Amino acid sequence: KNKGGSAFPYVASHEYSDGMSLRDYFAAQAMIGYLISTEMEIGNAISDTTLKNRADHFYRMADAMIAARK
Repeated sequence: KNKGGSAFPYVASHEYSDGMSLRDYFAAQAMIGYLISTEMEIGNAISDTTLKNRADHFYRMADAMIAARK
């Protein structure tokens, strides 16, 4: 799966790190936008299935953003 490369690569102590993948970054930004726009609170009342479905949706959005970059 194309993860879009690194979002925050860095070099520290002569060791390279890829940091977070661009796919993870895009998915996190989509999640934040959703939470802000819906003023939704994440709590124990939301089922694990619902949370997994939403996470899958944010990653689908991230995949679409990565595909649109090319």
